[in-house]
Amino acid sequence: MSNLHQRAFLLLGVALICSLAACWSFRRELLAAREDLAAVNTANEFLKKTLGDMTVAIAAKEREIDHLEGAVCDGREKAQPRIPVKPRPAIPGGRRRGGGTAPPNG
Repeated sequence: MSNLHQRAFLLLGVALICSLAACWSFRRELLAAREDLAAVNTANEFLKKTLGDMTVAIAAKEREIDHLEGAVCDGREKAQPRIPVKPRPAIPGGRRRGGGTAPPNG
């Protein structure tokens, strides 16, 4: 073999080794990305299930609230909490509008 052929084979061998090393590195990165994707997919499925469960629970609570809003409290059930009412503003001189009596505590 001539000197030119030896150099060409050497150059091709080095190129082959470099391309195999690059392929191996890319394959490792691809496998790591696949593992990450599998972990994200697993977490996503868990979150979907949890969200579905929460949606069902919220819908059940909404139905319960709708049912309780239409029901009359007969003393055996818990009374619905009242919405807090803002106190009336004071009139100069220390008296309240509406007779100056304090509302009953209840």
